[in-house]
Amino acid sequence: MKDNYFPKMKHTFIFSLLVIALMFSAARVKAEENRQISVFGNHIEAMATQEGISMEEATKMVVEMGYKGVDVFVGVNPETLAIYDKAGLKHSCCIAIVDLTVEDHPEVAEQIVEFMKTNKFDKLMLVPGFISEDITKPELKVIYKRIARFAHMIEVEGFKVMAEDYDDVHSLCYDRKALDRMFKEVPSLYHTFDTGNYAFSGDDIMKAAKHFSRRIIHTHLKDHRTQYSRDRIAVGEGFVPMKELIHYLLGRGYKGWFTIECFSVEDMKQSLQTSITTISNAIDEYYTK
Repeated sequence: MKDNYFPKMKHTFIFSLLVIALMFSAARVKAEENRQISVFGNHIEAMATQEGISMEEATKMVVEMGYKGVDVFVGVNPETLAIYDKAGLKHSCCIAIVDLTVEDHPEVAEQIVEFMKTNKFDKLMLVPGFISEDITKPELKVIYKRIARFAHMIEVEGFKVMAEDYDDVHSLCYDRKALDRMFKEVPSLYHTFDTGNYAFSGDDIMKAAKHFSRRIIHTHLKDHRTQYSRDRIAVGEGFVPMKELIHYLLGRGYKGWFTIECFSVEDMKQSLQTSITTISNAIDEYYTK
């Protein structure tokens, strides 16, 4: 055996370790870039109330947990939005409930556009109203045309409009079947994928994700203990396959936000911490596996 064999083997081993370290470091950077996790502004307010602290303190707390963005309803108090901005939370999504089942509301569309321009939001989640069980197909057609006109007024200004699987049997977009109808009639709409709402409607969550994968540009992640329960718990404490969903979306090139949703929980602070830990771990695992 040549005298220089072991030194060469040592150098090769060190080089291999360096390569592995660099690969792991790159994976961590990639994970951090895609750890776009946001929170409902309502949750920050709930935590402030539960903890007996100011909105500034509550907002700072969620930022320290790792949250980077905030979902708000159109018309949120400007002072509240200013608190989020000062803490560094990005504007992940704005939400508007507009009843388009009876008449057009062009003035509301104009107000939403002004809100989005002023506050630099790029996408709107629209909840377009609720219908009765005996509504006819011709009546639905008329409603879809109203939704298309309303969405167009916002889209021409450069914004994206989304519809969510909304957890009310009277919603125009209650489940996969209802959303299929709406997307067929209003093809410009994108999709906010809500995990808990698909569970409640009886749809298979992963099948729905794969079915609408090309339309999904935003997510609302919430969990339930069982498929049809309405209990609100932290993400990761229920049956929803969060890791599987996140890995699927990332594998499809998803670059949008993962918004935590846990309305009405008893301990908002703990729920937000548990939820972001669950989602962060899933993202990290995807990039480092």
